[in-house]
Amino acid sequence: MRSIKTTVSGCLFISLLLILSIRTPYAQEDYPIKPVTLMVSWPAGGLSDIIARIIADKGRKYFAQPLIIVNRPGASGIVGMQELVSSKPDGYTTAFSTNAECASNLHILHATYNIDSYTIICRIGGQSGCIATKGPWNNLKEFVDYTRKNPDKIRAGVAGLATIMRLNAEQFATNAGIKFKVVPFKGSQPNLTALLGGHIEISFMNVPEIISHYKAGEIKILCVLSGKRSEVLPEVPTAREQGFDWPILEATQYIVVPNGVPKQIREKLDGGMKKIVEDPEFQKRTTELGYNPSYAGSETSKALIKAWYKTSGELYNMLGMKKE
Repeated sequence: MRSIKTTVSGCLFISLLLILSIRTPYAQEDYPIKPVTLMVSWPAGGLSDIIARIIADKGRKYFAQPLIIVNRPGASGIVGMQELVSSKPDGYTTAFSTNAECASNLHILHATYNIDSYTIICRIGGQSGCIATKGPWNNLKEFVDYTRKNPDKIRAGVAGLATIMRLNAEQFATNAGIKFKVVPFKGSQPNLTALLGGHIEISFMNVPEIISHYKAGEIKILCVLSGKRSEVLPEVPTAREQGFDWPILEATQYIVVPNGVPKQIREKLDGGMKKIVEDPEFQKRTTELGYNPSYAGSETSKALIKAWYKTSGELYNMLGMKKE
């Protein structure tokens, strides 16, 4: 009798272990059970940081745990992405990443990851760029005429050595037949500070990063780098409208996780982020900043990143900037 009881007890113990094992290692059905890190590979105060904090704010409505913003700037986004891809794939380390650190940066900077080293959950949106200045010029023609007469005297700020704005700056100079010195900063906030302080003459920036200073009359915007005028800057013409036409490049942002995150957790992340992007208040707050919220799922986002990787590689190669 005792043997039977021991056997039954043993079976119950084993069954309990099996039940518990189903819930490990991530307790996927309960995700998230603790705060989720949303890493930003750029300094505080820049576009990615601003939008990420709005995501975190709205996330309180759609996630059971808070989204905690952690800034990991450095090497044009490479530092943060390297930390992301080496993180534990449990869904508690995510990143709000641009198509720069996800793809185009890899053509000219050395990194320990490639475009297959991470998983994209979804696209959050994107934004148009612009050329801003505190100088005497009121449009692109005036600026180009001055620069042609004064080659290499203009300092053009960009947020990082290997960013989309850097590509736009190089392409603009080539298209306009002018020369200026490109000055890369460690993020958009230092770039903006240098412009406002008169340390550079022009800056290639994203509209959300500069719009408040423009509306305050502190700077001018010579053009919008987009196929059409910005809804929040309807009075500012595009570069194309002013006779300068090149393949304008725009930054897009994605939610990214390390490879190996379980499907159930990825789906919960995707579902929550989709609700955030489609939330009317999120749409209003980000659109007022000049951002363009636009959700896309994992497969579409992955295809977009791979296409951008190919396009940016061709551009860097054409500009002689692609690493060997």
